[in-house]
Amino acid sequence: IELGHLQTVMQDLQERKQQVEEEKEYSLQQGEKNRLEKLLRLIEEKQQQIQVLGEKLKVLPAISAEELQEVENLQQEKQELEIALQATRLKISIHQHQDIDIWVRCGLEEDKLLQSSAELQASGFFAMDIPDLLRLEVRNAEVDSASILQQYQDIQQQLDQCLQRMELDTVEQVRSIFTDRQKLAVERQQAENALRTALHDEKPENIAKRYRELSRVKVERSLEAIDRELAELNEQQADLNNKMQEYQARCDSWSQEYNTVDEAKVQLKDAMKQITRLEAEIAQLKPLPEGFSDSLAFHEHLQKRRKALAEYKKEYEQLRDRYRELEQELPEENFDELEVQAAEAEKRWRHYQEELEILLKIQTAFLDSIKEIEQQPFEILQNHLFQAVKILTGYRYENGHINPASFEFGLQHANGYTLPLDLLSAGTYDALALAFRLALLEQCFPEGGGILVLDDCLVDFDEERLQYAVSLLEDFARRHQVIMMTCHPAIAEAFEQKYLINMEDA
Repeated sequence: IELGHLQTVMQDLQERKQQVEEEKEYSLQQGEKNRLEKLLRLIEEKQQQIQVLGEKLKVLPAISAEELQEVENLQQEKQELEIALQATRLKISIHQHQDIDIWVRCGLEEDKLLQSSAELQASGFFAMDIPDLLRLEVRNAEVDSASILQQYQDIQQQLDQCLQRMELDTVEQVRSIFTDRQKLAVERQQAENALRTALHDEKPENIAKRYRELSRVKVERSLEAIDRELAELNEQQADLNNKMQEYQARCDSWSQEYNTVDEAKVQLKDAMKQITRLEAEIAQLKPLPEGFSDSLAFHEHLQKRRKALAEYKKEYEQLRDRYRELEQELPEENFDELEVQAAEAEKRWRHYQEELEILLKIQTAFLDSIKEIEQQPFEILQNHLFQAVKILTGYRYENGHINPASFEFGLQHANGYTLPLDLLSAGTYDALALAFRLALLEQCFPEGGGILVLDDCLVDFDEERLQYAVSLLEDFARRHQVIMMTCHPAIAEAFEQKYLINMEDA
């Protein structure tokens, strides 16, 4: 009975599937119609775009790449000649004592009439012409200005002829029009390529004809909805086939096993008796523990507990082995000895922390000094340096300069002239070296506390400069630690006795 019912349902499904497939065919035609409609709009758009771009190209003058290259080359040659003339700059002053006509020409400029006295500048060439009286020309002896001027005029004439032929005024216009034509040509080529791709070797009139033929197609549902229903029908059909095959296989199996219905009833009666006996045996079994509804759940719970017990035993064995290993690694010292070592380690740790804090303060001060030097790299250093130079030289040298790029020194004498290092006397050079050391220490330790070690740096100082240096070092030592070593008694005696240490006595 069930098998016959499934066959009826299968027939209804097949009829519905045929109807939906016909509806899908109409939907596909509707999709083709929509595609053709979009394609026709695209074709019309590209054709209009090609027409507009073609009209824009007709308006612009036709300029070839060779013509553009020609005018650019002429302009480049013209600029090179201008640069060649500008290598020599002339400055001319003209003072008129009488009211006469004076014509002048400066470099590449045109002749012009001077109305009064003037200050002029010329590049490579200058000419002055007083009609019927005088003509003066000034040229660079190393540059053939006349030849350059002639070449410049020839190139300017060629450039003017090219621009006149193109009916344009400047090279920039030529370049701009050429670029615009290139851009429009590329856009038109892209539009033509897009049109060819859209047509795909078809004629627009054929596409329009197919669109008109499909205009009568009307579909109420979307293709996606139709495909979903077809998929559901196919799935239902597959399920029905499986059930029908299952029922058919069951019928065939029963036919082979029981032969007839009477024999099947006898076997069914025996099976019911066996079920009754098994239920009686189950009733005599102990009830399931609380929280379990059937024996299968209790059996699964028991298996999990046994598995967990095995894992705990394995973990216990691993921990016991690890305990034995750690027991063997125990140190030989007792607790009191370890406590003493811990106290010493704590003391060393605090000492390292104090050293670290000091180093961090030094690092912060150093980074701040570096930042200050980067912001004003030589201003503070120069102030300290030349202030010390004034004192050491008795104000004979009052200023100077330091080149930040090459780090070259120069000292300015009180008379106004400046001397480089290689022209300084030995005494002045040593005074500058000492002043630089003092300035550098002031730069690094503006608050004082620096250390300066000097070894016989006053040997070339005369008696006057020695007194200046001694006074400066003693003043400097009030804020910094200064260690001055010398083997010359005269230099040592210049300092106060309370500062002296005789190494022989020591």
